[in-house]
Amino acid sequence: MLSGLAVPPAYYALRRREMKRIFLLLAALAFCLAVTVQTSNAAPQAKDSSVDPVHEIGKRMKDPIVLKSSVSPLLNVTFNHNTHRSVPCRTCHHEEGSTGYYVSCSECHQNTEPRSEDVDSTFQAFHAKGSDRSCYGCHTKMAEARPADFPHFTNCRPCHMSEEARAAARAEARK
Repeated sequence: MLSGLAVPPAYYALRRREMKRIFLLLAALAFCLAVTVQTSNAAPQAKDSSVDPVHEIGKRMKDPIVLKSSVSPLLNVTFNHNTHRSVPCRTCHHEEGSTGYYVSCSECHQNTEPRSEDVDSTFQAFHAKGSDRSCYGCHTKMAEARPADFPHFTNCRPCHMSEEARAAARAEARK
């Protein structure tokens, strides 16, 4: 009752429709706000160096890359990031570019002199003997720790292989 007067039933129906509209408007506003907050949280940001999702490798590097030798094409290395998916990215890519993404080896290791002892050389980046960051160092440690699992890490292969030799090795492994 309003001020002692009887309220017609149509009044309550009108109030109910108004309340329903207000509720739907507030629900739509809350949904839009939630989407906006979610989208702003998903915006690209500089990567947290403590977070290193392994699945990111597969997304970014689906195809193998060729690390070209400055000496001979026979020494080129086909590197497959997917094969190394259990190794955290920061093991090898220990520097990041200004965009927050990992940079290629040659961005920092620019000295291409063969068998150089310079730590900034591409040779040392891949062949430093006692380093966990170099291919040779890591493969040697793995072969020493688990020789049965990594018998092929005792020489320059499987890294330095021609495409034909690599295809033959894959075929042999499938048998």
